[in-house]
Amino acid sequence: MMVCSRAFAITIGGKPTRAMVPFADMLNHLNPFVTDTLWEFKDDRLREFGGAFTMITTRHIERGAEVHDSYGAKCNHRFLLNYGFSLEDNTAPDGTCPNEAATVVVPSGDYPMYEEKKKLWLCESDEGEDKPLGIRVHLRVGDDAALHRLLSMMRITGSDESAFQELVSRRGPLSFLTSKRAGGVNPGQKLQMLTSVRAQCLRSEIRALEALRRLMDTTLQAYPTTLAQDRERLALLSGDEDNSPTPAPGNARTGARIANARSASQEQSRGRARTGICYGRPATDGGKDIDAGLFDLPAPLPKLSNARNAAIQVRGEKVVLHHYRRLATAGLLVLARDSGEGVVDAVAATGVRQTPTAKTAERISHAESFDYGHGHDPHGEAQIRKFCEGLESLAAEYEHQSRHINHLSK
Repeated sequence: MMVCSRAFAITIGGKPTRAMVPFADMLNHLNPFVTDTLWEFKDDRLREFGGAFTMITTRHIERGAEVHDSYGAKCNHRFLLNYGFSLEDNTAPDGTCPNEAATVVVPSGDYPMYEEKKKLWLCESDEGEDKPLGIRVHLRVGDDAALHRLLSMMRITGSDESAFQELVSRRGPLSFLTSKRAGGVNPGQKLQMLTSVRAQCLRSEIRALEALRRLMDTTLQAYPTTLAQDRERLALLSGDEDNSPTPAPGNARTGARIANARSASQEQSRGRARTGICYGRPATDGGKDIDAGLFDLPAPLPKLSNARNAAIQVRGEKVVLHHYRRLATAGLLVLARDSGEGVVDAVAATGVRQTPTAKTAERISHAESFDYGHGHDPHGEAQIRKFCEGLESLAAEYEHQSRHINHLSK
C-alpha cells in the first residue's frame, strides 16, 4: 500500500515504470483540473545521472501557501482505499463524476428457467454441484458501455420462459452457447458472450429493465442507511463545545430541524439533569433509552475523520445506484406505451396518466431525482434521455416488423 499510494507513474527511456520520489510524495491532492503542479521524468535533465524527475508550478503561488499535486481523476473508493480520504465534491468541470458503484449479477433460483440459465453462466464446482458465479459490473453515471454489459446479463437473468426461449433461438451469443460447439469456449470468451446480448424484442427488454430495477433496489437495501440519511448526516458539522450537531453553511432545512429538536429537548428535560445526553446516541438507564426519540438526529461527522470519509464514499455509490434505478424506470415507461403488457410496478409508482414518451419519462426521472435529493445532474439526464430515445427507436422498429408480418399474413 505504501508503494501504491506514493509511487509516480513515469516514463524513462521510452519505458513506463513507477518510482518513489521523496518530498514530491508529500503534496496533498487537489482537483486535477485546477491543480498547482505538473510533473514528468525528463531524460535530457542531469544526463550524467540518467535524467531527472521534474515538477513545475502551473500558476503563481504565494509565499507560505500550500502547494498541491493531483492524484488523478479517480473514484472516491480509490481515494479512500489508497490515500485515506474522500472528496466531498468529486465532479469535474464538465459535469462528469468518476464515482462508481459495484453491482453483482448472478442467476437466481427465484426466476424461471434457472437450470437452463445456469448452464449458460460462468460456474464453479462446490461439493459436486455447479454454482453460478457472480459477475461484477462497475457502474458510473454516463458510462454507456458498462450499462450495456449489465443490461446484456439482465436480458438473460430477468427473462421469463418465452423471452428466454426467444433469446436462445435467435442467432447470437446465446444460441452459440446452447449449441454443441460451446464446449471449447473458455471463461473469458463466455464472459464476453454473456455481456454482448442485444435487445431482441420489447418483451425481453421489459423483463431486463424490471430486473435492473430490482438489482438496484436490492443493492441499495443492503446498506444500513438511505441516501437521504447520508446526505442529512453529512450536512451536519461538529461545531458546538458539547459536540452537538451544527448545520453546514447554507443548509437551512437541517438547521431548522436541529433548532426544533433542541427546543423539544429543553421542554422535556426540565427538572432533571441533562448529563449523559448525547446526539445520535441516547443515554441509557438500566438498559432503557431515556432519551430515545428525543433527538432523532444523526451524529455529526467531523471534517477529515475516517467516518466522514467513509460516509462520503458510500454516498457516492448510492447516487450512482439511484441514477440507474431512475434510468430503468424511465425506460419502462417508454416501453409500457408500445408493449402489449402493463408495466404495473413502474407506471403505478410514478402516477403517470398520460401516454409515456421519451420526454415524459425524462421529466419523471428528473422529478424523481429531486425527490431523492440528487439535484440537477445534466450529465446523468443526458444519458437517460439518450437511453429512452434508443428504446423509442427499438419500439418503432418492433412495431414496423409487426405490421409487416401482419400484412404478409393477410
